[in-house]
Amino acid sequence: MRIFSSFDTRYKKKLLSDKQLQYWSDKVLLVEKSGLFLFVKVYFPIIISLLVGLVTGLSIDYFLETQTIRSVLTGSLMALFMLIPYRIFKHYIDYHMDYCLITPTEIILAEQSGIFKRQIRTLDASKIKSISVHKKHVLKSIFNNWVILFLSDGDDNNLWEINIDYIYNPEAHKEKINAIMNESI
Repeated sequence: MRIFSSFDTRYKKKLLSDKQLQYWSDKVLLVEKSGLFLFVKVYFPIIISLLVGLVTGLSIDYFLETQTIRSVLTGSLMALFMLIPYRIFKHYIDYHMDYCLITPTEIILAEQSGIFKRQIRTLDASKIKSISVHKKHVLKSIFNNWVILFLSDGDDNNLWEINIDYIYNPEAHKEKINAIMNESI
């Protein structure tokens, strides 16, 4: 679905198929956020905000006797809860639209920040100094979701590093990335 030039849901599939035709499909790797990101950043906040809203609403109805105070407090809380869906929607877009495409010659990182803003960065594979896996946080360690970090010599855009967070089984991805990069040498 293409809403604006910066919000095209078909762009990822088109770019992937173009790169698979250019190199072979086994020499192209698409790295996306894991399901843990979707649960932690989207589903869990929805569940918590619904529970907090329900408990708060029932508490207001039960403990406050004056209708005027009840109405003002309920309206204020409803206005506050209107802000929550924005962050959840942003993370939902991040889950579906952020990705990293690795080919033998380049690394393409696409980050969608809302409907109107997309940033696509390309890093030349020959400038990569190291690929590392950063293991942090207990929850991510339990579910084998970590960060892959690409460090480079830098380029014209002063692009020194690319971080890809919430990657399931990043060590396997790192081995596949190294295999793809070594074939280009």
